[in-house]
Amino acid sequence: METGVYQRFNRAVEKIFDNTEDLDLNAEIEEDGDVPQEYLIPKYELTDLCSEAAKLKSLGAMAIVPPERLVRLLNILEKNIRDGAKITPIVDEDEDDDDKLWMELVMERILRGMDASLTAMYIMTAPNMNKRVYLEDVIERCVQFTKFQLSNTIYPSFDPVYRVDNKKGWYFQDILELLNLALYIDI
Repeated sequence: METGVYQRFNRAVEKIFDNTEDLDLNAEIEEDGDVPQEYLIPKYELTDLCSEAAKLKSLGAMAIVPPERLVRLLNILEKNIRDGAKITPIVDEDEDDDDKLWMELVMERILRGMDASLTAMYIMTAPNMNKRVYLEDVIERCVQFTKFQLSNTIYPSFDPVYRVDNKKGWYFQDILELLNLALYIDI
């Protein structure tokens, strides 16, 4: 199946492979350490790859891509997911120019991680995929990314119960638990 979508997906993958050709994808990166810049895919390339992966999945043609290529791509995507997995864009109300610049960089990392996670899910959830494509590290990293962003970015933006009081560093939920404990002790 040499459709335009398949060719564009392969070109996007080939461009990523060319940029990461000399890297050891099996090298261990510390859990809390920063991902080296060489492993990171530029945001515009990742957005294109995500879009083409979605189209290829909807056509049911993802299974014709060789599994070795997909496994290599998933290993690269895992590094990009890791880069955005433990950062949050929430800042204080009194912002200055440095905070705005920092916010742009953080949002770029988060969106890169989101696109990488979404692309990995498009690949792994496509019908008739080879079992070698289901990499446990990538699945765990996608879950970790989603869980962290939900509990530290999305929920606090909409529900004050999840917000951190910057002066004390406590979650409001912790305060409620302490009050409940105090009620039980008094009774």
